[in-house]
Amino acid sequence: MFLYHVTCNNSRRLVETDSKADLIQKLKDVFNIEENAIVSVALFDAMWNDYVDVGDLSELPDEGKLQATVTQTVSVAFPSSPEMAVVELSSPRYFLLFLRAGQTI
Repeated sequence: MFLYHVTCNNSRRLVETDSKADLIQKLKDVFNIEENAIVSVALFDAMWNDYVDVGDLSELPDEGKLQATVTQTVSVAFPSSPEMAVVELSSPRYFLLFLRAGQTI
């Protein structure tokens, strides 16, 4: 059993999981995050007094203080072009819309 103090979207919770590999899914369940969202995790490092990004969840300690960041990637098609634009939404969520000159919504 692994136990983490997690901050996500200004909410703080203790999250318990049976497997480090299942941590991201557990965070989505506990914090009510959409399934298609990308969740990245940072571990609090006391030596640096800051959060450090975690690349491999298996390297997490059995307990710790984590910060989860939620990002969603959305494809937007422009009606006058087959090109696609990628827009990232993060927490706090902002929506960026790029229009070409002369285009309207």
